[in-house]
Amino acid sequence: MTILRERKVWRRAPSPVRRDFEKTWQLNETERANVLAAMVVMRARLGGWARLARAMGIHKKCVSRVVTGETKPSAGIAVRVASVARVSVGRVLSGEFARLGQCFACGQAIP
Repeated sequence: MTILRERKVWRRAPSPVRRDFEKTWQLNETERANVLAAMVVMRARLGGWARLARAMGIHKKCVSRVVTGETKPSAGIAVRVASVARVSVGRVLSGEFARLGQCFACGQAIP
């Protein structure tokens, strides 16, 4: 059995796969705009940003930062908006959910 006489620190090299994985969770500009539009629709349904934040399970300051443009909406925010709205994340990201001037249930035009 070998005895180490000098101190040796073992470090694992950073994995490039991890960085690629993190990029897949980033939303493009269209998806970010659609998430923000869905948040606006849900604010109107629930009656305020604070109620939307409470329903999403996040602090209202986080919602405020996303709405004012201080931070960008993330995939996690998209998932939370979709769960509050009870629609799929795909509908939120594609913009189907937040089409203005349409009924949320049937899609007919609202005057």
